[in-house]
Amino acid sequence: MKRNIFLLCALVAVMVAFTSCQQEEYSANDIFGTWRCPSEGLEPDGNYQYWVFSQERTDDANYPYYGHTWDEGDDVKESDLTPYGNGWFKYSIQITQLKEIHMMEYGWAEIPKIYTITLLNSNTLSYKDDFGKSHTLTRVR
Repeated sequence: MKRNIFLLCALVAVMVAFTSCQQEEYSANDIFGTWRCPSEGLEPDGNYQYWVFSQERTDDANYPYYGHTWDEGDDVKESDLTPYGNGWFKYSIQITQLKEIHMMEYGWAEIPKIYTITLLNSNTLSYKDDFGKSHTLTRVR
């Protein structure tokens, strides 16, 4: 009897340990929309930096979606962007990793950026880069 109780307690402990180690898993559906955060060094009511994660698909299997970003603090508006040029990126999400390939208009260079999503819900997107710098965005629409 004591042995059965001990085995049952050990089994419960193992189940709790595995359940508490589960990692969040995100998908592109969770991130679609327009997000913003205050521009670097400006007051929260000042200009904003925006990211739009769209449902428009690319022909790149590794980075299947397009997005674009601009910073009003640098006096750049969404209307200033050239489609699929500066300010545009391809992206994908795998578990908690957000991968972006930023496209450059001149020279056709592509700059990869990889982030770890730390929080993603209907209102907030927080992630950190490889250097540990955190970014928090608020959903606009």
